[in-house]
Amino acid sequence: MSKPFPDSPTSPHELSDVPLATRLERWLELTGRDLHVQAIATLKSRGDYDPGRYGDAGKYPPLTAGEHLELLVLGESIARSVRNPAHVDRALQAGVTWRQVATATGQDEQDTRREYQVWADDRYDLQQNHPGTTSGMTEEEHEQATARATVS
Repeated sequence: MSKPFPDSPTSPHELSDVPLATRLERWLELTGRDLHVQAIATLKSRGDYDPGRYGDAGKYPPLTAGEHLELLVLGESIARSVRNPAHVDRALQAGVTWRQVATATGQDEQDTRREYQVWADDRYDLQQNHPGTTSGMTEEEHEQATARATVS
């Protein structure tokens, strides 16, 4: 069961149990309001603002400092969720090459391999410290991941 959306999150870790769809919905809400506020400000500065056409500016209050921080936290939390290294692991197991992984992630191949190895090491350490966890790696799985990280 996921926890409720926290008030004023200040770290991506606070959102780790909040469903991705809920985080995306809140991110879209804040981003949409911020873009609307910026558009109205631009139109007003140009003398082109027409409330009949663009809506009542009073219905779109600027984001507070806390909401701007929340937007940053949401963005990082969402990015971490969709950029999960487990996807790299499964892609490699399915036959994707390191060059393809590097191209897909927009990174240097060596950096991608290094990040993957760190992820595998972390999963192995997790298994060692919390036996039976479903997100850890056994010694055999870790050896296989290490071999994948070093194969050309």
